[in-house]
Amino acid sequence: MGELGRAYALTRRNFFPHSLTPPVTERTRSASPQSPLPLIPTPYGSGGPFKGRFFIFSLKKPIFSFRNLSPRPRVNQNAKSKKPTHKKSGGPEFPNPQQQMTKFGVIVFPGSNCDRDVAYVTRDLLEQPTRMVWHQETDITDLDVVIIPGGFSYGDYLRCGAIARFSPVMQQVIEHAQKGKFILGICNGFQVLTEAGLLPGILTKNRDLHFICDRVPLKVERTNLPWTQAYTTAETITLPIAHGEGRFYADAATLSKIEDNGQVIFRYEGENPNGSLNNIAGICNIQGNVLGMMPHPERASDAMLGGSDGLKLFRGLLEKVATLV
Repeated sequence: MGELGRAYALTRRNFFPHSLTPPVTERTRSASPQSPLPLIPTPYGSGGPFKGRFFIFSLKKPIFSFRNLSPRPRVNQNAKSKKPTHKKSGGPEFPNPQQQMTKFGVIVFPGSNCDRDVAYVTRDLLEQPTRMVWHQETDITDLDVVIIPGGFSYGDYLRCGAIARFSPVMQQVIEHAQKGKFILGICNGFQVLTEAGLLPGILTKNRDLHFICDRVPLKVERTNLPWTQAYTTAETITLPIAHGEGRFYADAATLSKIEDNGQVIFRYEGENPNGSLNNIAGICNIQGNVLGMMPHPERASDAMLGGSDGLKLFRGLLEKVATLV
């Protein structure tokens, strides 16, 4: 039996205990001294699925050597952190005393699946401090901007966002909004904001009753808000959508108030993908500090992904928060 055959026999014996193939033990190993195979005992000892048997490996060359592993560099705990720097074109880096950091918080519910996408934009692209906020937390006073991401919070049972609305953190989100701080709800986050009463209307099943995943053109209705100040009036942008319950609905009186107050921020341009009333894709509260939208700006913030129209929304907000702080 060659090396490969002995290894195969051992594998069958270890993983298929009813196999008739005899096990390779220390006794059979000593009976074949010409074999160059090293014996390595399993970590399971006399118990476990391998019952104290041995693994056999044939390694002509070592995969790695512990000698090649360099120790982890020590961190100087007394070293002072560097101040944020920026660079003028063609010039050296120098401290920027006017740079003001905006702290973002991304709410994470059971079932959220776009939270890391949002954090990638705020933390990696915009280089702003960002922390993931578990839904059971009750203190978010340190945050400047709260983002409720997309996903399927609590599996979308009952209604989308209906259970998430009762999470402990949502009471803090409501107080956050009442203080005039900024809140952004994306897709499932938009649904949660309507269920919590922070935005009017409700999101129902799409007109054609199926899930939609596509890129759609949007018309920017207002540019006098922090969310949209980086856009131009009536600009058409392209953002991805991915939802099954994105049809915005409100009774006639509520819809009239939304339009009269100028609360519509984004409308679907051209074909309406889900049947939303008045082509509504995103709205804000009367004060303008709470925004809910079905399209995903975080998925269109890196040009490498095919578009960066969504990044302007975050950049405009950063400028506004910096002036307030």
